[in-house]
Amino acid sequence: MSTNTHQTAKSKYATRRRVSPSEEAQWLQAAAAGDPVAAIAKRASVDVRTVRQHVDRARIEKELAGVRLSMVHVAADLHQQDMLGVAAALETVLDGSLHSLQFSLGQTPGEIRSAGKRYVALVRHTKGSGLPHALALWEAATKRYAALIKEMSDHVEVEVAATDLDPEGAVNEMLGRLAQCASYGTLPPEELAWNVQGGDLRKGAYRILAGITSPDDPRAVDAQRQYAEVWAMVSTDPAVDDLCKLQAAGQTRDRVRDLLEDLRLRRYLGHAVCRWCPGSPGAPRRTTAAASSRAR
Repeated sequence: MSTNTHQTAKSKYATRRRVSPSEEAQWLQAAAAGDPVAAIAKRASVDVRTVRQHVDRARIEKELAGVRLSMVHVAADLHQQDMLGVAAALETVLDGSLHSLQFSLGQTPGEIRSAGKRYVALVRHTKGSGLPHALALWEAATKRYAALIKEMSDHVEVEVAATDLDPEGAVNEMLGRLAQCASYGTLPPEELAWNVQGGDLRKGAYRILAGITSPDDPRAVDAQRQYAEVWAMVSTDPAVDDLCKLQAAGQTRDRVRDLLEDLRLRRYLGHAVCRWCPGSPGAPRRTTAAASSRAR
């Protein structure tokens, strides 16, 4: 084989040889430092076009990596803000200066459901802070509250159905008073006065019996008697004692709110990650049409 033929074959082999990522990175670093492409190609024993192609590709990939990193940083900040928003919403519901314990117990499950995955992410990100345990205790109290309210509601509805009282107004009035037991720790005192308004016998704003013109109407007097009898039965239901014991949940509420306030003041959720963290392996990946066709 002639010398020229040998050199041509060697040149083609050098051009075709595989370039490793580390070598590509070295070429990019050398080019960035000012080395001519021809000098880099000579040292590597490859064609100038090969060096130029790899340097250009490495430069683009480096720029894209910087863009991706910047996007992840922005997404991570928004991710934190989403969870801090959930913390703020919960903190508001649990504010004892604004809401009764009864309101907090009744509203928090709705806040948790509406937050959905963000709530789950909040718990995951605050692992080890004491907040997840406190939230678990509070969730248990809200579930117990909902179960007791349902049990008492069924009892009240059955008792009222056996009377002449308005089923909607009488049930709502009694149930509302019973539900306050969680805040008071005992059944609250009688507050709503009997009155006749618009042809209805009312207890506060609740209609107890329709078609009444005067408090002295025999039907009105009998309705008050029936109300008292029903109240005597439902207010001694064992579920009422259990509901009153939920007053202790007030301490859990205060603990959760204090931890949420600390979290929002720090404005940082900690080092833990969740499956929705930007850039994390657990983050859902979007499958492109090209990737789907290759998979098939």
